[in-house]
Amino acid sequence: QAATAVYGHGKGAIGARNLTVEEVNEITGYDPENPADGKPCQNGRITEYGNEVTCYWKGDDKPYFVGSNGKTSTASNSYSDGFYWFDGNEWHHSDVSETATNTATGREKIVTLKITAYSYYPTTLTENSSGEVKGLANDSAEYKLLFANYSFWLASRSHYSGGYFMYTAGYMIGGNGQYGADGSTNYHYDEGIRPVVTLASNVQLKTDATHDGSARGKGYLIEIP
Repeated sequence: QAATAVYGHGKGAIGARNLTVEEVNEITGYDPENPADGKPCQNGRITEYGNEVTCYWKGDDKPYFVGSNGKTSTASNSYSDGFYWFDGNEWHHSDVSETATNTATGREKIVTLKITAYSYYPTTLTENSSGEVKGLANDSAEYKLLFANYSFWLASRSHYSGGYFMYTAGYMIGGNGQYGADGSTNYHYDEGIRPVVTLASNVQLKTDATHDGSARGKGYLIEIP
């Protein structure tokens, strides 16, 4: 939010904040609890949306993950500095256990986290880019405004678990039309922020053929009585 502090000071503006993932979903029509194809994001994987993943020490520095959907995985990377997680308010840390063993009874529980990360295509509202357009047409003004050409962070956080990592990070929108939690170089674009500027109640937006919001050079005209 500090990154948006430079915004919200123009004529007619009364403040600014960063765009949230919930607001993007409202625009696209996506509901992570009820995707268009009826399947949760990452269906059948440890990373499945809504999956509750319990993390354990098991006698080394590579945590073991057990999902409520029956899927398991072991981190392939070292966590020699300990395991960190964020509960929405503050960060927590667990040192590598010196007593845990790789048995069902010898493992030492770290924490249980619910997977809240997901991604989708704003056109199909699923993880598949092809199919019926149920969300935003890629030539619509909303699609161009949110998903075309560049990437930016959203003011939302999520938990993600994989065979290689367990992390808490911010949601981002990618220039390829997908968004999700960022945690590896596979998701690194030219990230920025997307400020939402709040206007005073007397501010009016004027539109015409050359100011319809469909492109960067056709922004709405702001009028203040």
